Amino acid sequence: MFKYELKFGDGDDAGTFESSRYDWQAGDELRAAGNIRYRVTAVIPHELVAEFVDSPLTGLLEVERL
Repeated sequence: MFKYELKFGDGDDAGTFESSRYDWQAGDELRAAGNIRYRVTAVIPHELVAEFVDSPLTGLLEVERL
């Protein structure tokens, strides 16, 4: 499983998301905890956020709620 942190465009936290998929791209849709639908607006790989995040994340997904 791959774990992602979810953030809104304004920086607010949208929780975390676990998926067997690792190749998320802008425009993809996902369903997070509580069956909430989001559209991915940007993908930030782990290498770019590792120094700011303590948990073992695959990356960060910027999302918008659908």
